[in-house]
Amino acid sequence: MDALRTALVVVAILAPGCRRGYVIDVPRNRVTYQTWDEGNGTQRFPVIGADAATFEAFEIPGAGGDFGRDARKVFERQHKIEWADPKSFRFLGSNFRADRAVFRDDRAIFMRHGMSGNIVRVEAADPDTFTRITPGVWRDRERVFYGLQGFVPRDIASFRLLDRAGWTRDDKAFYWYDRELPGAAADSFVICAADDTFARDAKTVYWKGWPVPGCDPVTFQPVRPPGRSRAWQEDGRLWDHGGRTDREEWIFRVVDETSGDDHRGPPRMAYRRRPLPVAMP
Repeated sequence: MDALRTALVVVAILAPGCRRGYVIDVPRNRVTYQTWDEGNGTQRFPVIGADAATFEAFEIPGAGGDFGRDARKVFERQHKIEWADPKSFRFLGSNFRADRAVFRDDRAIFMRHGMSGNIVRVEAADPDTFTRITPGVWRDRERVFYGLQGFVPRDIASFRLLDRAGWTRDDKAFYWYDRELPGAAADSFVICAADDTFARDAKTVYWKGWPVPGCDPVTFQPVRPPGRSRAWQEDGRLWDHGGRTDREEWIFRVVDETSGDDHRGPPRMAYRRRPLPVAMP
């Protein structure tokens, strides 16, 4: 049998009805992921680190994709799935849609991430208690996860979603995604229907979870940019949300590492406020 396997030199495992799959060259200890389409013809990608002698293609029921494994590692197409256990790696559930599946093994949770859709490990997630709350939101015994990012709410046992995306609460606090709202009052907290990035209670207006200092919650209302614009322009920058009280106009934007502010560290809120124009008699 070993002699026969060596004599075959190359074993091709192509997906049914397609021209893609793994090509295993045992004598050279080489595994290649191969694709074909009319625009690009045949393309071959080395599966770096794969052990050809123990490599096999395998299907994961419930999940799309081309998967392979050897005695120690798991691969999707030509990409190694870091930390994945080949003996226990399996499908857990869908996240928005089938091609954004969530996976687990006996030690960890894995999700597709970013534009590439590569599968990566979710840090600190407990696979035995990891369950879906709603598409895009998961929890385990201690944390709530939005994609790869997890945070520990004040009371996981009472954690629940509110009726607008991003807003949640437990019996001790309110949250915008993983950002806790300091001192939010449960008896007066409401999300603004006109723009659900805003919320307010009896004393404070919140934008994306940040309290807005000096903004009157009694008269505050979100407003949209004038005309067909999707944002305000001021100081050479785009400000993407706005509102007004009975005395002032407000505009807001997020400052982070992608906003062009040479910012380092956690994101923060930036805002501008100005008095409403005084009507001429």
